[in-house]
Amino acid sequence: MNPLQLPSIPSWETAHPAVVHFPVALLMIAGVPLLLAVFWGSKRVALLLFASGLLLAGVIGAFVATSTGEAGEDVALNMTDAAHRVLHDHEELAELARNLFIGVLVFAAGAAVVAWKTASSTKKVFALASAVVVLLAHGASSLVLANAAHQGGRLVHEFGVRAPLGVGSSGPAVPSQITDPD
Repeated sequence: MNPLQLPSIPSWETAHPAVVHFPVALLMIAGVPLLLAVFWGSKRVALLLFASGLLLAGVIGAFVATSTGEAGEDVALNMTDAAHRVLHDHEELAELARNLFIGVLVFAAGAAVVAWKTASSTKKVFALASAVVVLLAHGASSLVLANAAHQGGRLVHEFGVRAPLGVGSSGPAVPSQITDPD
């Protein structure tokens, strides 16, 4: 095994496990600069812009993740009726979270503009209130995202659903069975 060799690139249908974690991390970690923006008024604009950048990258990644998830639905292995119900919940929550984070992104960018344009002390209160609203919206959206991720984890760890290797546009290849070396 060569540890410096690049791994094979999965097909679109099997890419979901490889791409989903990046947007989840970006969207969740965006809460840190949002929280700091509430308490660190002198850096509020920069923190809101930084959070907006994280949110933008996370939302773009969420579109890729939901697209690969939908493509992988038809080739997933070990799909029982119970797993299908969990998959439906996972899919609905993931799409809802993605859409909520689009709103959070718009609110965060708007709050950055508000904070940038405010100079008087009364307007700074409005900038602070805007940052608090964005933080609260982020928190609610993060709960939806966490629930979507939990349902995805259930699919893998409770029901054993997985993406087969070697899936292309012509359908799944003969899937290899996972064996326990013990």
